[in-house]
This record gives sequence, C-alpha cells and structure tokens, in this order.
Amino acid sequence: MCNAYLKLLAVNPPKPETTALDQERYSRLGHNTRFSLLVSLLSIRLSSLHEDLSEPSFISSLLTTLRILAPEDTNPAEAADLILAKTIDMVVTKVPRLPRNTVEEKVSGCLDSVIRGTAQDPVLDLLTRRLHGYLTERSLNRKVEVPKNLLGEVEAMGDQYHKLVHYNRQVYGSHYAAILKPPSQ
Repeated sequence: MCNAYLKLLAVNPPKPETTALDQERYSRLGHNTRFSLLVSLLSIRLSSLHEDLSEPSFISSLLTTLRILAPEDTNPAEAADLILAKTIDMVVTKVPRLPRNTVEEKVSGCLDSVIRGTAQDPVLDLLTRRLHGYLTERSLNRKVEVPKNLLGEVEAMGDQYHKLVHYNRQVYGSHYAAILKPPSQ
C-alpha cells in the first residue's frame, strides 16, 4: 500500500487534493491494520496461557483499551511501554494466578513483532498475509469472509480500502493499475 501511495505522489499532473486525502486514509488504514494484527496476535498468544483470555468480551475490552492508549494520531512505538503495562495488568486482573513474568514475555513478544518490528513471528506473518489477502479481495469488490483469527474492525477496514481504491480508480483512470502494481512486478 505504501508503494502505491508513493507512486500517487509522482503522478503527472499532480492531484494534490487526492494525495492529501489518500495520505490521511492510508495512515488511518495502516493504524487500524497494525492494531488489528496486534490484538489478533495477542489473542492467540494469550489464549495459550488461559482460555478466559480468548473470551470475546476480554478481547473487545483489550482492543478498546489499546485504541485509547495509542489513538490514530500517535506513533504506536511511543506508546509501546504503556500498552505493555496496561495489557499485563488487564491479563493479570482477568486471571490472577498467571505469573506476571510469563504474561510480560508473551505481550512483549507481540509488541516486538507488531509495533517495534524487532522480532520475527511466523504467526504474525500468517495473520498479515491473511489480512492483506482479505483487503486485496475487498478492493476488487469481492465479498469474502474475514479470515480466521483476525480480530478488530477487519470488515470496516476492507470497506474503507475498497472505497479508497474505487475513488482512485475514478480519479486516475487507466493509470491506476500501474500505480498499484508492486515494485517487484
């Protein structure tokens, strides 16, 4: 998505109102994607510690809390320590007998993978591929089911991405396909 946006900036003649709107929309979509992946990964990792941590009400509460701690206009990396502390508190409150250091290890690993980008996680890679595949299908106006283990407002993100692509197709016409093509093709 970022490569497509960079190509939009280079279109001649420039369409500044479109690129300004796209920057805001891509930024919002990226933020929502990151948090959906984080909550999905946390859900998988924490459910291995205790089944109560996979309850929809707990996951929903966790997502809401994370959005409050790191709203769209903040850099999630700057809020990572606060997210870590609050998530650990929520988990230990929900299941008091879990060792705090075990919870911290799981949560920190998720944050390192999703927010800080300092660790590789095969589960995150799978979730990312599923999410990108879903968004791609939605951009082609196909109604597809939300992939397994993806949480958050994934359907809303798919609709948002579809609207963004549809609008840009109207603005850029036949040039838009070349703009969206990944750099390796």
